[in-house]
Amino acid sequence: MADWRSLPAEVRIMILDRIVWSGAADGNITGYATVSREWQAYFEPLSFRRLVLNHSRVADFGKLTRNRKWMVKHIWLRVELPRYHCPRSGHIETPDQTQRNNQIFTQALWQLLKVLGSWGNRKVYDPVDGTGPVLELSAHSPSDMKHRFDACAMDKDVYPHISDENCTDEEFSNHIRRELRKDGNRGHHCQAASHPDGTVAHLCMFQYIQLDFSAIKNLRVKKLPRVDAIKGLILRRQHYRRFSARTVAEIARSFHTIGNVIYEPIFVRPRFADRVHPQTFEQEYRDLICETHRFNSFSIFMGYYAHRDVVVVPIWKLSDSFSLMLADESHSLEHLSQAFVGDALMFFQDFLQPGSLKYQSYLDSSRGAVQKALLAHLSAIGKRVPSNRLHSPEEFEQALLKAAGYEDGLIPRSIYKPQWPKLKTLALTSRFHLVADPNRKGMDIFEAAGFAALEMPELQTMEIWSSRCHDFFRYCRNDEKAGRRPTITLGSHNNVAFEPRVSIVWDRVARKHSNHGITAKTQILRSIRAFPTEYPYQEIDNLELREKIVHPISLCEFRWFNEGWERTEGRKTFRFLPWPL
Repeated sequence: MADWRSLPAEVRIMILDRIVWSGAADGNITGYATVSREWQAYFEPLSFRRLVLNHSRVADFGKLTRNRKWMVKHIWLRVELPRYHCPRSGHIETPDQTQRNNQIFTQALWQLLKVLGSWGNRKVYDPVDGTGPVLELSAHSPSDMKHRFDACAMDKDVYPHISDENCTDEEFSNHIRRELRKDGNRGHHCQAASHPDGTVAHLCMFQYIQLDFSAIKNLRVKKLPRVDAIKGLILRRQHYRRFSARTVAEIARSFHTIGNVIYEPIFVRPRFADRVHPQTFEQEYRDLICETHRFNSFSIFMGYYAHRDVVVVPIWKLSDSFSLMLADESHSLEHLSQAFVGDALMFFQDFLQPGSLKYQSYLDSSRGAVQKALLAHLSAIGKRVPSNRLHSPEEFEQALLKAAGYEDGLIPRSIYKPQWPKLKTLALTSRFHLVADPNRKGMDIFEAAGFAALEMPELQTMEIWSSRCHDFFRYCRNDEKAGRRPTITLGSHNNVAFEPRVSIVWDRVARKHSNHGITAKTQILRSIRAFPTEYPYQEIDNLELREKIVHPISLCEFRWFNEGWERTEGRKTFRFLPWPL
């Protein structure tokens, strides 16, 4: 038998690769690093590439990574909350329980960010991309899986951490089936497990996770430590515990810059959950949108639950003004994806043409971006600019309109329009139906999107997809199937063609971006409605930007649930709907 050292270096690396990716290490490769210095140099970076930390392990994180900062690519802070007993499994958390959970999470996050903040400029440690690690956050109690039916999205080990986060469908499917077989009786420890409304009832038990600094020893602490650079922030639909948009905004403020933010909240209709007033709920999302100047990429995918239906069509959305604000505040992004939060029609409102649905001849003077444009106009012509510190918002608005000569509030559209100088990819949802649409809403959106694309010099791909059916629109700047020429594609179950007004404006976009004319295509979609839900998760697979719309792991969850996997006989209570619970 050949001695290990007698093997060529290339062969030794191939053997080590095989140990890792064949599963021989069974997800635990730390011990292999102690075999020799050569094995340590190979296995140690893999061991520290993806770290999963409970709040009790955060204290040792700084010591463990002291000379290994460059190895850390992904940190999952998986906060474990206290257990609870069956008698409490059907009741809403008490204020004391909520406060205790918030304090545990806040203290763990504060300690972790304090360590990351001490790393300084990450370029010293990562010569490849000059950024810090990806930070993923979640909170759960071990009892969450004991008092309701099992669901892979609840699992603490929902995917193999040794592999790349862009896992394959086969890898994910095999792993989930393996995990579910380990404990065939979980989820049947109390009567609530077989209740038809168990999912919704369980969601209603838990309050939103919020920051609470009262448990931190330093009483002067009122905010999280500053972190200079981090590659990404991920908050997936992993557990029933939910993070409010305001909490995400507070966390984002601790980062000077951040690459990618993925936020996948779950909304329960107010009559079954927090009974949040829509204005309060929307204000939290406005707080989050105001932090997008820190991001390079922002993806928000909202899920919905309702009584008796595990998943419902997202008919509820934030107000039109929220979509306008998102358009105004996203000017510094390279990627933006919004699913089921607002409407693409309002995102492009400033570019709607006369005769279009919701066309407005004048600008809304209450919009912050419009007020900034008026202030810039006054400054350019040397007029005195009113101070917003001396007035209430309403008084400042009136003073500004008077100074600009628009006391009647009729501000022409020429004063302001959004611009996205860095935007490369854009994905939005809207409730349109290309066939049953007497108002031609879809064509209005596609036309307005074309005029908006003229303000996106770096745009590569734009997709607008329907939350009502499986229709979608796509613009591709370099379509490989069309000889790397610009194309627009209309996907539908019916043979629907673009109206001339849409083709004309996108031809302008194509010639501006590439000096080539546009190629218009149609794509007939197969019927894929196989489940009693209209929530179009299967539609995501038709989209080029699918892995930017939802996290790759969430996308694998969607596909896996769509297979219609049923429980084994001892655990079968219902057929999975296409939604990771």
